[in-house]
Amino acid sequence: MTLSFSICLAVTACCLLAQDSKDISKQNNEFGSVSGVVLESITGDPVSGAVLSTSTNVRIINGLAVMGKETQERTTVTDQTGSYRLEQLPIGEYRVSARTPPPDVRVLSKSITIRSANEVSDIAFRFASNGSIAGKLIDETEQPIANAAVLLVTREYENGVLNNHIRSSAITDASGSYLLRRVVPGRRYWIYSKLSVPTIEGRTVVSRLAQQSRPDIWRSVWYPNSVTLDGSVPLIIKPGEHRESVNIKSKKEPAHCIDGAISAVPQGAQVLKLEIQDLQATSGLDANTALMEFPVAADHRFRICNVSPGDYRLLVHSDISDISKALLGATEISVSRGDVTDIVVSAIPPVSVPVQVAWDQSVDASNLVGHLLLSLRPLKTLVDFKDTLTWRSAIPNTTVMKLALNDYRLYTHIPEAKFYVKTATYNGVDVLTTPLRIAALPSSSVLELSIASGTGAFSALVTDRAGLPIADAQVVVLPIEADSAMTIASKMITGVTDQAGRWTAQQFRPGTYIVISPSSLLEMTPESLEALGSARPKGTRIEIESSKAVQVTVHPTYLTSNQ
Repeated sequence: MTLSFSICLAVTACCLLAQDSKDISKQNNEFGSVSGVVLESITGDPVSGAVLSTSTNVRIINGLAVMGKETQERTTVTDQTGSYRLEQLPIGEYRVSARTPPPDVRVLSKSITIRSANEVSDIAFRFASNGSIAGKLIDETEQPIANAAVLLVTREYENGVLNNHIRSSAITDASGSYLLRRVVPGRRYWIYSKLSVPTIEGRTVVSRLAQQSRPDIWRSVWYPNSVTLDGSVPLIIKPGEHRESVNIKSKKEPAHCIDGAISAVPQGAQVLKLEIQDLQATSGLDANTALMEFPVAADHRFRICNVSPGDYRLLVHSDISDISKALLGATEISVSRGDVTDIVVSAIPPVSVPVQVAWDQSVDASNLVGHLLLSLRPLKTLVDFKDTLTWRSAIPNTTVMKLALNDYRLYTHIPEAKFYVKTATYNGVDVLTTPLRIAALPSSSVLELSIASGTGAFSALVTDRAGLPIADAQVVVLPIEADSAMTIASKMITGVTDQAGRWTAQQFRPGTYIVISPSSLLEMTPESLEALGSARPKGTRIEIESSKAVQVTVHPTYLTSNQ
């Protein structure tokens, strides 16, 4: 059975659309409301026209919002005084988000618990003013370089992999000037200028010119003038700051070409397209940025020119709106000195992947009834979330999925609260916390999911030293084995306390954990996660046991960063 699926990046880790709303939320005839104000944190000025939104009949499990047919969105807009009121909210837990109006769009969210048919009032959203970065792109003689892309980049973990994410962009004008807006204060940023755009060329005299005869192109650089991120200088902006004179210097260099062919194209295949993806900086949503996309010639050969030195991925694909039918192939290359020739990219049909869902050997499966929602989101190609493959299965069960060669993010949900996914492996590799990599492996490769019984529950109260509860405090729960930035990024569970300073999580797998409430916002950067790892001795150690609830009170912990 195919269900629709979406990712709620701004509010929770993700959303699953369940088939039956009765599995998601208990029916309740009592309604409450949430009211408050939206303000600028520095000036205290009200923000009018901000949109407040939340969803009803949603069950939030460890950051996963499970939505049913009865789920409805509630929205309202702040008035001239910045005031708002969300009404008709059944008793339960909510994530309420506030979005400021254009052009300076900012988003904040809060956890709110409605415990009775009364109004939860005085919930204030305070927005820090974004900053901006301005400068010029110039050559070695201080002359301006116009019509070039300047990118604002952060280094963050996603799906356990460290990537360079594009957060904002600008184009230089005739004077070489650029302005990057919406720079969130307190974060570490790098500036990257992508000056050359690859072009597809036929087998012409121009494309066959000797390298020394081709026109030179501008070198892509990191601020201030480095060809690699390691040699660049990061920037940190204060709230409301307008940083000027962030000038980037580039120079011209010989252009390069990539020459190759697409192999293994089935007879009668759909029209193929070829993407060249810059691996220096990604889109911020997927692990790629498609610089250009070209139709593939009838002879399946290609020649891409105007390429500057760097690391790239060549991706060939047919229609990717249905990942169970798409032809897909990829190869990664490095361009340094000279052309890259005789590259072969295979257009490979989807692979049959056996899927086995079984009870763990520790479970007495007699008379047990369970269901699993399994969803796979492609990571190397940008596919509309509604087209992500989702499978609803009874436990136990077996099936065969048709998957294009790609990396996937695996999402699982079990409506029955006492069950959890204990392990998920493919070709012997854990895919619960790392990407599922589908390659042309032998048919013996199986996606195996083991389902166990006996989840526990966890509740954290965050207070100051005087015992007063702290709302909007971040709570991080680390499995005891998560001790590096990479393992923390892939295995940690996070939540945010409600207006009473409490965060509750259900369906926790049994095990040993460390609980920390960072005193400042935890980001998915190497520096922030390394600081969190160093704070592990200051955290509270807990044991989650089967069918038991653990309650703990913690105080904010200051994270010492190397920033």
